[in-house]
Amino acid sequence: MNIRTEKRNRLYVWGIVPSILLLVFATKVLLMFGAQSGGESAYSAQRYDDARSEFAGNRTLNAIERWRAPFNEGDARFGSEDYDRAIMDFEAALKHAPADQRCVIRVNIALAHEEIGDAAKEDQNTLAAIEAWRAGREVLAEGECDTEDSRSTDERLEQKVRSEDADEKKQKPQKKKQKPDPERERKKEKLKERNAEGQAERKDSQELEDYPYQPDQPEYSW
Repeated sequence: MNIRTEKRNRLYVWGIVPSILLLVFATKVLLMFGAQSGGESAYSAQRYDDARSEFAGNRTLNAIERWRAPFNEGDARFGSEDYDRAIMDFEAALKHAPADQRCVIRVNIALAHEEIGDAAKEDQNTLAAIEAWRAGREVLAEGECDTEDSRSTDERLEQKVRSEDADEKKQKPQKKKQKPDPERERKKEKLKERNAEGQAERKDSQELEDYPYQPDQPEYSW
């Protein structure tokens, strides 16, 4: 192999490497868009489990927008009423989300807490309902969200908490004042009188014991 042939081979190798990298990147992009498109189609058809599976594929494929796959998974779980896991997915998305998307994600977390609270209220578990609604409000407060969606969600949750608190107070049994019993009151007064008489007798007895009596003191004669 002469020098010219060797140089030509090196040029081939150097040319092939970028082509391979470009092909890998293009394949990855196609797979990523395919998963996103498949997930969106399944979501529109309300096949939420299929949608979540499609979106999950982008957790490894979409390294640039790492928040988008778990966010979409959370939406799919929300649609299938798996609210606890939806919150977990939204929280995973929140860790990598850009600033302009964080309140959107927090609103979704609050909505999931609201659904959990509503279900607890239907089961007549008022304490669990209030706890879930308050958790939703706390998520919004932590992010200092001040969007139209966040304000309306927070106001709705606040109203639900206040309503249930008011109902709880109404349902608590009020202690009724007992009417005075004349016979009982008469017995109390009688007992007080006896106690007073007993105290007076004990006082007189103590005074007699304290009197300085002397046995050999001469008696008076008249």
